Amino acid sequence: MSYVCGGYPEYYEAGDDRYDNVKEKISYAVIKAICANADLVYKEIDHYDDTDTVDVSIRSKTLPDDSGRIELTPFVHLQVKCTSSPNYNATGEFLSYSIDVDNYRDLIKKSRTPFLFVVMVLPKDVPSWIVVSKECLVIKKCIHWCNPSALDITLKPDQKHVTIRVPVSNVLDMHTLYQILDKASKGEMIPNEI
Repeated sequence: MSYVCGGYPEYYEAGDDRYDNVKEKISYAVIKAICANADLVYKEIDHYDDTDTVDVSIRSKTLPDDSGRIELTPFVHLQVKCTSSPNYNATGEFLSYSIDVDNYRDLIKKSRTPFLFVVMVLPKDVPSWIVVSKECLVIKKCIHWCNPSALDITLKPDQKHVTIRVPVSNVLDMHTLYQILDKASKGEMIPNEI
């Protein structure tokens, strides 16, 4: 018997719930690979249930300065989502993603460690998510990010969900992570345009 994505005997639609675990693992693996390429420390947070806001923490390596003193390094926390059915606005500038309002409140609470909301976008064509050959390893598409604290969202008292508009121009990569960690080390607000 032959197996395909998720260990299933056949492919299903990309939005099928059976792929939720696979999508989550792919998004974590991509973030971990970006951190490895940047020589950053990646820590995935174990979840016994899905109520914790932090999925991944990233920080610079802790190195001694010229005097031999070890300084604290900045962290950034990520809440990670993945979709193969992205909801873009009419101009294609923003990706909309709905989350629970309590989850949103956790993302915007005052903290020394900034929280980023990231969404991995995978193609609708499941076999193209990861392509492995003798020549290359290709994971399609990319991860977009935003700082929910920098968004202008007004909550209503009885509101249950919040739609976060993630700028499509914000692609999570090595250089972006360096810039975000640099701003975090200075205690600066992380804007949604770096």
